[in-house]
Amino acid sequence: MAEFEEQTISEQLPLLQPLELTDSFLVRESGRARRMSIHVHPHGQVEVVVPKRTRSADVQSFVVNHRDWIEKARRSMGVDNMPSVALFPAEVRFQFVDQAWTVTRVPAKSRIRLRESGGELRLHGAQDDELKMFVSLQNWIKEQGKLHLVPRLEALSKETGLGFRRSQIRLQRSRWGSCSSRGSISLNAAALFVEPALVDYLILHELSHTRHMNHSARFWNLVDSLSPGARNSDRALNRAWRDVPAWLYRR
Repeated sequence: MAEFEEQTISEQLPLLQPLELTDSFLVRESGRARRMSIHVHPHGQVEVVVPKRTRSADVQSFVVNHRDWIEKARRSMGVDNMPSVALFPAEVRFQFVDQAWTVTRVPAKSRIRLRESGGELRLHGAQDDELKMFVSLQNWIKEQGKLHLVPRLEALSKETGLGFRRSQIRLQRSRWGSCSSRGSISLNAAALFVEPALVDYLILHELSHTRHMNHSARFWNLVDSLSPGARNSDRALNRAWRDVPAWLYRR
């Protein structure tokens, strides 16, 4: 993810909306933000984080003034055109476990619910409540992460002798994983869309942080001993965001 932060604080007046989604960028108010910043996420979605009570006109001006930087950041991610709103998927396919499901929406007056049957995911609910359908599907994918990613983490931990205290599956926009100083490892459910060799590298990378909480030469020597060619794998993992469908982050 690319990030740009404003150097001076703009005038703070009410936004037209607390959360505004346009065809080109998402605006998010933050009580902790002291100045405006721009984040370019995988797939090219632009998010502008602003202090509370920032004027919409100031946000628009900020984005326009930094459009060259935004376009350069998006090109570095292999994105040429501004992204449109993510369409609902017809299929979910996980490279990591080589499995796929067709997705079917079933009109119903009841609340949104997801049912898995064989190779099909059936989403029941009001068809005009698409956002809740996205959330339901995303929650299912996080559960799949617990089902498939955690056992692989446990297996590689046992194989390498690098222990961890607890595991967590999240759906992060900018990180594949993390390891806390207390030995808690978090993995991104999006890794399910990535090839197995890179997922193993990701897990070994995070397990290595249980020994070295940095990216020092000792850390990289350990990672390379566990996953030869670690630097190349690291670069490939950064490019693997392109394999993750944009709808996974629809909110």
